[in-house]
Amino acid sequence: GPLARQDIDIDTLVSLAIADIDPASRERIVRSRTTSTRTASMHAGLMRLALRNLLTNALAYGPPDGPVTVQISDSDDPLALLIEVIDGGPGFPPELAPRLFTRGARGDHVNNPRGHGLGLYITQRILQMHGGEVRVRQEPSGLTMQLVVPQAFDD
Repeated sequence: GPLARQDIDIDTLVSLAIADIDPASRERIVRSRTTSTRTASMHAGLMRLALRNLLTNALAYGPPDGPVTVQISDSDDPLALLIEVIDGGPGFPPELAPRLFTRGARGDHVNNPRGHGLGLYITQRILQMHGGEVRVRQEPSGLTMQLVVPQAFDD
């Protein structure tokens, strides 16, 4: 059925996702905001899971002592909330790119051996349920995973 959306406080969503992270790793997470938007329409539980998945990956694959940034911004075209998770890591190997969002896809240099390669697959499905997408940018300065959560809906 249709996704049950509510207006959710964005800062609370980020705080809850960070609270799900191992306490020893939380201090590496930095928050940044370039929008005055306080709330956005989404399914809170699913978006919390999507953000937690990205944070967990960034902490596991980024430099062990490096910061992981959660950047909140918005877009007018399309009208959307943008949540970026940025690490200073090397990103993923080119051969992983075609299957990055498939079940079981994992990098070779994992600092967290407990994963099953489902996080990005689940995150992509959550964003698809919201009518959004997950964008990936690999740059020399690190990897950025962006959640695009549309805020304009067709009735």
